[in-house]
Amino acid sequence: YIPVSLYLSYYYGYDFFNLYMLFLSLAITSLSLWLNVRFYCFTD
Repeated sequence: YIPVSLYLSYYYGYDFFNLYMLFLSLAITSLSLWLNVRFYCFTD
């Protein structure tokens, strides 16, 4: 994933790289929230 993202950021420019990092941070945040919900459901 990293070489492809670097190639795309070089091809499309820095704005596309910022958009990719924003999408990545959103995915990580949603994944952590989903794991927290699962943990809460299992403990409760």
